[in-house]
Amino acid sequence: MKKKDLKIALAICPQWSTSTPSFALGSLNTALNNAGFKSTKQFDINMMSSLYLADTNPELFRKWIEDDPWSTKKIFVGQIIPLFQEFWFKIVEELSTYDVVAFTTYSSNIMTTDFLARYLRQINPKIQIWYGGPFCWYGENGGLVEAGINQNYGGGHRSELEVSRLVAMSREFVDVGCGTNEGENTIVELAESVVNGDDSYENVKGIWTWDKLRPSLPTVLPKGRSGRTPIYTGMLKIMRLDDLSTPTWTKEVLDGYTKLRKEDLYVNDFGGTSECIAEQCDIFEYHNNMGDTLIGHPNNHAWKSWYDKFLKPHLIKIGMIK
Repeated sequence: MKKKDLKIALAICPQWSTSTPSFALGSLNTALNNAGFKSTKQFDINMMSSLYLADTNPELFRKWIEDDPWSTKKIFVGQIIPLFQEFWFKIVEELSTYDVVAFTTYSSNIMTTDFLARYLRQINPKIQIWYGGPFCWYGENGGLVEAGINQNYGGGHRSELEVSRLVAMSREFVDVGCGTNEGENTIVELAESVVNGDDSYENVKGIWTWDKLRPSLPTVLPKGRSGRTPIYTGMLKIMRLDDLSTPTWTKEVLDGYTKLRKEDLYVNDFGGTSECIAEQCDIFEYHNNMGDTLIGHPNNHAWKSWYDKFLKPHLIKIGMIK
């Protein structure tokens, strides 16, 4: 297989901020394209789902901005899946035509990601499913094993009582969890492994995978039940953010966020989830404390592009900077 023929889908699921396009999708897309992988497509299911709910049930959309019902399995199964299942499954059917689907994961979107990834594995057992993002950085075995995935608790902070009731479960449907650092170099190395026929990913550093990649089942099982063991491939060279190229998004993605902005359809005035608020406040402090000294550094063009086009206008609008 040639690089240009490997079909890679980059996806992010709800619930995550809709104040700006996902930096991860844009940056990963650029990294792959620059390395010769041209058959990529961005699936911003987070943005698409917001537009869908705003069109079909605007009152519920605005209520959920404040209530945030996405992080508890009981609510997710009882309220969210019935609303979105038909809409999401059409997207998954398109995803199933790709060779690889790479999901960006957070604690706030892991339930949706798991739900769609399991269905994806069910309809295409041969597809490669890669997880990356903060959830993998902090999850056990890069997110391949997660306590409480089958419980009525969310993916965020848990009390000691909740933790004591959890059962460690393996995400049998995920092939790779990127457990270290930013993923731009890693996703390129993973894609090159597929093209070169290295199905074990043994030469890709900084990831969690399995000692046996098959069978990969569309389910979760108690840790160790499948006979497969998570393995870590070793530390990779830490990536400098200044080395990133400018992120690129498709017109479809940008048009979606333009519509959300014009209609003032945000997941909260400042990001929605605590993770997003923290992330964007960090950049706000970065701007506030350092001014243009660092944010305008010529080598930091990737972050500056995203900041200038999306985050800065949002911060001005809500009065956090002038």
